[in-house]
Amino acid sequence: MNTEVEDALRQWKTDAWKAPGMVVTYHHNVSDERGKNRLKNYIECSLCERHSVGDDILDVGIGTGRASLPLARKGKNVTGIDSSESMLEVTRKLAGDLPVRLLPGDVEKLPFPDASFDTSMALNVVVHFRAWDKIMGEMLRVVRPGGRVIFDVYSLEHELAADICSLGKTAFKEDPADFQNFLCRVTAGDIVREATRQGATLRALVPFNPFSGVSRWPALFGAVNRWQRMLSWFHEDERLFQCARFLEEDIIGKLPVSLAPKIMVVLEKHPDPDANARWLENYRRMDSALAQGASAETLAPFLGRSAESLRAAFGAHASDPRSRALMYRIWKYLHAIGFSMRPHNFFPDETADLFWNWHLEEEADGRIAAFLREWRETPSVRRTFTHRGVPLAEGLLYTQARNRFRLMHPFPGEGQT
Repeated sequence: MNTEVEDALRQWKTDAWKAPGMVVTYHHNVSDERGKNRLKNYIECSLCERHSVGDDILDVGIGTGRASLPLARKGKNVTGIDSSESMLEVTRKLAGDLPVRLLPGDVEKLPFPDASFDTSMALNVVVHFRAWDKIMGEMLRVVRPGGRVIFDVYSLEHELAADICSLGKTAFKEDPADFQNFLCRVTAGDIVREATRQGATLRALVPFNPFSGVSRWPALFGAVNRWQRMLSWFHEDERLFQCARFLEEDIIGKLPVSLAPKIMVVLEKHPDPDANARWLENYRRMDSALAQGASAETLAPFLGRSAESLRAAFGAHASDPRSRALMYRIWKYLHAIGFSMRPHNFFPDETADLFWNWHLEEEADGRIAAFLREWRETPSVRRTFTHRGVPLAEGLLYTQARNRFRLMHPFPGEGQT
């Protein structure tokens, strides 16, 4: 990328976060616990807490302290830097009497000596800059040997997988001059290679946020409104929330990064190129296993549990109606994008039979709708059902659909293949 463009992007992003109005909007958005935000906030903050080590924590681009203030409340020594004084002012108020040190600073030139912290974390920061490798290097520099670096980026594999499934209709394209909508996207291989080059060991690469608005699966298959309505219940329905937690933490979070739009990167500051190579080989083996056809048996080794316990967990969550609907929709997405899987490969028979019947009924619905659209556009039908220049065929669609749905077997011979 042209250095001039990269510098311009960095300056634009930095200036944008200094605006007081932007800070107010940002704080409102990230503190909103309604709908899918409840899950998003929980996952992001819990990943940062779970993977941090030691007592001395640096929050790079602290914003309003969403990830690190909870750690300060648990007795950690938190230092935060941000290029926006407006952000720091809000964080000071939120911190109250907590002994949090807040300083102005540049994410690419951290104002600290080498080996000053046990953990350096950055939440929703690196995603805004192209020079993710440079920021990673600075975060590694300021942690002690054996310390951790934690940050999130967007998954390029997620975009590429969506491109493949869209048959070229929604190919991912990036406009270098569109600073406002820029998001840093990298691959798992990029991260592993850069970690090795900078003398770090990859400890975790966690795909997350599959339920967010930046996930391309719902938009790709025309179900955005239905999806958003379902996610809006996360705040109100505890069983649905716990089902979503299970799916994101215990399943998707341990699978290839193509399944979710974001990646949480966890590095340890000590060189182990062999460990990084083994991690990448295991990752490719898992990706290959999924591509060849997923089941509870093929996934169990990668998820660290038995196939029986996996089926039992799916079945337990499926006993709740909203959770059952959520899992069915996710299975439909995965099935549609090319992961060769039947519900019987994952769920107890009763739930699997229900899901497969829903799938066949939706397929039938789609075929009937396509037939009726074609019927309406047939010239003879349009001529016959046009009165004084007014097309009347559209008004008959509901009647025709009802008549076709009354057929016992609208598509004879279709079964569970």
